[in-house]
Amino acid sequence: MLRADGQPVQGGALQLTERQRGGGRGPDRLVGTFTPAGLAPGEYLLRITVTDGASGAAQSSSIPFVVSG
Repeated sequence: MLRADGQPVQGGALQLTERQRGGGRGPDRLVGTFTPAGLAPGEYLLRITVTDGASGAAQSSSIPFVVSG
């Protein structure tokens, strides 16, 4: 997780709850819940990176969010 200025920050909790297998050539989909516990009010960027254990290829996805005070 990153602050709005791009600096890494500790806090929050991510729990993966489900893996939906992609049919045919479709990608798998991971479903989870994020709780921003312990984060100070401000703007953040949640970045998730998944790495293929066999090939080492990595894919990332990010979403901005705000913790209100």
